[in-house]
Amino acid sequence: MLPVNELRELRGRGTELITLYVPPGKVPDATALLRDEVGKSSNIKSSVTKHAVQAALRSTIDRLKGVSRDQSVMVVVGETSIGWISEVIETPKPVSSIIYRCGSTFFLDPIERMEDKGKAYGIICIDLHEVAVVVIRGTHLETVLSDESNVPNKQSRGGQSAKRFGANREIAIRAWYRDTANKINEVLVAEELEGIILSGPGLTKNDFGEESYLHYELRKKIIGIVDTGYAGGQGIRETLQNGQDLLAESELIKQRVLMDRFLRGLARGDGVSYGRNQVLHDLENGRCDTILITRDDKDIKTICERMGTTYAIVNNEFEEGRQLEVVFGGLGAINRY
Repeated sequence: MLPVNELRELRGRGTELITLYVPPGKVPDATALLRDEVGKSSNIKSSVTKHAVQAALRSTIDRLKGVSRDQSVMVVVGETSIGWISEVIETPKPVSSIIYRCGSTFFLDPIERMEDKGKAYGIICIDLHEVAVVVIRGTHLETVLSDESNVPNKQSRGGQSAKRFGANREIAIRAWYRDTANKINEVLVAEELEGIILSGPGLTKNDFGEESYLHYELRKKIIGIVDTGYAGGQGIRETLQNGQDLLAESELIKQRVLMDRFLRGLARGDGVSYGRNQVLHDLENGRCDTILITRDDKDIKTICERMGTTYAIVNNEFEEGRQLEVVFGGLGAINRY
């Protein structure tokens, strides 16, 4: 079985290489999808490409017959630069949906993002209306919980009705804390986390953290509290920005700091380069301190190792990484001079 980094180097003759990700229990659905693709492939004009694609699709269907119900797998099939490849690889973590690609290279981004690199951290972003919980592993951020509450908004009413409303609202808040903590305990206790950040607007995060709702093992790992304007997903993005000092040892934040250096140098008009030809020229002449790239590149990596240059693959799931990929062709350099 070829390692993932070697699969990255392989090329097909055209758009003939099949990559398929299948979550646990989804083999029948994936098989149905592939059979549908076999039918669609009859419209391919080139008879050579059509037969190659159909052969790869049928081979992929055959490989799925050996996948058990509880497995999460990546299947790669097709005629490559080193010959016929037909591999079933169990993914390090379950994929959440079926992913199908047919191209000139294998689609390896999802499985590469699953690789654990560096320290892992958790973020719990909560207010009285919603919560989002993420785990940062290396450069990948995974949402493990997203939920909304039934806590009623404050309202002003007089007399006994206001007292009853206030008491009922307090009961709803405590229930929200308790239920949310139970769900967080389920998804985080088994994780090997270096630390956890509590974040969100107002005092909800403080109240939630000070009580004994969270498992004691999780409470011991809280390394800080971060104020944000929002909870949920938007609050997570604010936490990554406002809590960089707390997350300084995570690979994700290290990369965002590097991208910030690159963009500031770009704004000044010095200290950076981009475009493959210019970066290779600067790299070969010893000018580059750090290479920033969105996809692994064996040639550039080899030169970096020879020149003693730092080589960082930037996650393109985030704004900075997308900017590097779309605007600068997925390659940039922070230079020594």
